[in-house]
Amino acid sequence: MSTALQPALVLRTRPFRETSLLVDIFSRDAGRLHLIARGAKAVRRTRSAKSSGPAPLQSFQEFQMGWRGKSDLQTLTAAEPGPVLLTRPDRLVIGMYLNELLFYLLGEADPHPPLYALYTQTLAQLDADAPLELLLRTFELELFAALGYAIDLSQDLAGNPLRQDQCYQYAPEAGLHPAPANSPNALAGAALLSLHQHGPQDPTALRAAKRLCRTQLERLLGGRTLKSREWYRQAAPPMRKIST
Repeated sequence: MSTALQPALVLRTRPFRETSLLVDIFSRDAGRLHLIARGAKAVRRTRSAKSSGPAPLQSFQEFQMGWRGKSDLQTLTAAEPGPVLLTRPDRLVIGMYLNELLFYLLGEADPHPPLYALYTQTLAQLDADAPLELLLRTFELELFAALGYAIDLSQDLAGNPLRQDQCYQYAPEAGLHPAPANSPNALAGAALLSLHQHGPQDPTALRAAKRLCRTQLERLLGGRTLKSREWYRQAAPPMRKIST
């Protein structure tokens, strides 16, 4: 059974046999899928800039894709190229970071249309001059919510509203709980409330958001190492200003 064409982006590709690729995609209506693209490796190897043949399956370009099959490994039947959403070389590693989060954290064939819309919007904003810290933290927090792991920034684990003059610690499986200001990884209540009510606009709120997201990601990734973080650490000094 073949699917109708739908928007999708490539999360990663790997060689398969002599001429094909294994392709992991994030589609708008079907979620993350694992496909085989027969002959795609040959297309990527031989296609020149002047070629009118099939477009290579590159990341950060939106395609209209179709596939068929019933197993976990379906066959890609169509990939009509659309707009390239991220082109800036200095931000490609950040795009790869988003791709790795989606690849590792999304369940297979679990649709998330709003998250797909956020992903494409975030890539486009990466290509512009949007504030990177705010962009990354917003994506991470929305991803947690889509997966059912939303961080409640309105109250502590006892159900009490957060207070501006109180500090908190975050326990991933429980929530926020009051803590002394000098405790490890203490988060200011004022920063958490700013994050909840208006988004992380100031440096203090952004630092709080980063701590929260790092803690949640460590739990959800289960010890997996992200290649994009390694590439990030090896990048030139200007790139290291971006915080993942």
